[in-house]
Parts: sequence; C-alpha cells; structure tokens
Amino acid sequence: MRLKVGLDARFALGERRGIGNYSLELFKAMAAVNQDFDFVFYSDREDTEGLLAHLPNSRIRVIRPGFYPLWEQVLLPMALRADRINLFHAVGNTAPIIMPTRTRLVITLCDVMYLKDETILPVSRSWYQRAGRLYRRLVVPPAAKNADHLLTISEFSRVDICETIPHIHPEKTSVTLLGLPGSFPVQSPESSTSSSPEKEPYLLHLGGLDPRKNTILVVRSFLDLKRQGLLKENLVILGLKTLTSLGLNSDEITEAKAWIHLPGFVPDTTIPFYYQHAQAFLFPSLYEGFGIPLLEAMASGTPIITSNISSLPEIAGEAAMLVNPKQSDELKAAIMEVLRSSLTRATLINAGFNRIARFNWGETAIKTLGVYQKLMNNLIFTYDLKTPC
Repeated sequence: MRLKVGLDARFALGERRGIGNYSLELFKAMAAVNQDFDFVFYSDREDTEGLLAHLPNSRIRVIRPGFYPLWEQVLLPMALRADRINLFHAVGNTAPIIMPTRTRLVITLCDVMYLKDETILPVSRSWYQRAGRLYRRLVVPPAAKNADHLLTISEFSRVDICETIPHIHPEKTSVTLLGLPGSFPVQSPESSTSSSPEKEPYLLHLGGLDPRKNTILVVRSFLDLKRQGLLKENLVILGLKTLTSLGLNSDEITEAKAWIHLPGFVPDTTIPFYYQHAQAFLFPSLYEGFGIPLLEAMASGTPIITSNISSLPEIAGEAAMLVNPKQSDELKAAIMEVLRSSLTRATLINAGFNRIARFNWGETAIKTLGVYQKLMNNLIFTYDLKTPC
C-alpha cells in the first residue's frame, strides 16, 4: 500500500512570495523524483493556474472557509484524519498544534524572527504583519515541540531555532537549502538581449514595510551619496508602492521623488531584467532565514552588497561584499567600491556564477523525501508492534 503524504499548498497558489516560491519549487521537484508516496495538496483555494493538478501521484483537496487560524488548527486536522494521511508537511512556518494520532508531522521553519524581542528585531507597522507575528508566537513553539521533524533552510536558522525554542533537539532538525526559482534565467548582463527596464543607470533594492528589510537605511544612504554628487545612478526599489510609511522627512521625500523609482507591481517575467541591468544589488537585511534574492542576483551577473549577519554570509559566500546593516557608512563605502572598481565587480560576478550551482532544488527534494521515508519506516515499524492500520 502506498503511503499518503499531505502538503500545505496554500502559499504555492495565488500570489507568491518567499514561502510560496519555496513551496511550489519543492512540490515540483519532489514530484519529479518521488516513487514511494501519494501526495495530497491541501489548500484554501482552487488551483486556477494548473500548477499542481498535473503532478504525478497527486491530487488537490480544497478546504473552506479559509480563515487562517480556523483552517489550520481545526479544519485541516479534521481533513487529515478523514483522509488517513500518514505524514503531513507544513511548509509555511506554522502548523496545527493538535494532530491526528497516526499522522506524522514535519514542519518547515524558515526562521524564528517572530519570536525575537522587539529590541532585537523591530516590528512592522503593518497591522496584518503584526497579527501574523502574534499568531506565530502562539502557535509555533508548541507545534514545533510536537513535530516529528523540523526542516529549515540554512545552518544559521537551524542553530537559531534550537537556541530560541526550548527543548528542540538538534537531531530533530535538518537543513535543506533552497534553489533558484525554476523560471529564473541564469545569464549575465553581457549576454542579455533585453533592453534595460530603466532609462538611467540604477542600483537595485528589494524593499518592504517590514523593518528587517532595512529599506530606510538603503534610501538614506543612497540620498546622502546623491547629495554629495558621488552617484550618477538612480535607485530602483521593487516591492514597494510608496515610501511614505518609512518615516522620511519632507526634504528626503522630495529628493526621493527625483532619484528613486518605484515601478509598483512587476511581473515575474520582468524581474530578471531589473537584476541583469542593475549596477549593484543592495540587500542589507537585518535578518533572513536564507535570502533567495541573493541567488537571483548571482544568476543575473549582478554585484551584491549584503549584510554580514544572520544567514546571508552563509548563502552569499565570496559572491558578495558584506557590510554591517546598521552602519550607513559601510553601505556607502561598499556602493562606491563596487561602482568604481572594475576588478571588484568582475570578482563578485564570477564568484556568483560559480556559487549558484551549489543551490539545487533536486537535491532539496531528495533530502526532504529522505526525511519522509525515515519517519514512515518508523511509523510502519510502530504499527507492526501495536495494532494493524
């Protein structure tokens, strides 16, 4: 009898960000190599794009209503019990606290930044992000303690999880690195046949309302260099529609309108062009469990400036200039070094192309399926000792 694995597919369908991209790429890669399991994808919406329905040995189960706490803590466990799921993988940093007795639980915890004190990691001004943070603070510690295994996406995150959540043993955790999104092209700006999406040379930053993205430091450092006449480049920020919520003063807002471009919504097919034509990619985040944008910049032949803390040095390796994300002077010095030194640019670009090959979704899928197999072997052994299924 083939064993049934349930997977949380909510983030893979609809508008995708970090967890959604991880989910979709993992699901596709596992389906390509899976020989042992039948997958049931649980979601709160239909697969209107046909992303999962065609995968082998798979089916989709839509559960409604989709109100997050009710869906995850009540409706999902009921469905898992009714479907006699042998193992459930919660891929989105949260999971049911109470699971059906005979369903093994695997949780992917990309990070535990929501468990950090506000004095260590500032909290977003967005009420939606604050509500999500509160929910995770309540749910994740007990769910993680009850889980049969925890997956995470960097060695930094693995250590951080074990240190932050009491009674999590290292042998209960595994690291499965992420890969470059399958639709993202690997090519250098020199080989690109596309025209630049901007009229003027620019630096690129992926911004956000979340203070950990450190957009305010990027903006103020950039404006300072422009005031001094040291930059001819503009700044392009993807991921933000406005800068008004960052706390800039009136003079900074006026300057930003002249020198900073916010393209708004950018289709996935266009984002690679922004990387490929950027003079440098600025990613001085205060905290990241992994940092897929680093891989995207490497694949695009774009010099990277990123933080010297959290997982970012681990992922970037020698393919980035590392700076203290709380020191504007370090960021400004790194920007000028990348722009002025052709040797520095070439070194970073070449290192990025060499490093990107280390991150492979196929290997991530094999390691994840290996965890499933080990837990399922233990489950079958337990059933044999006790009572039949």
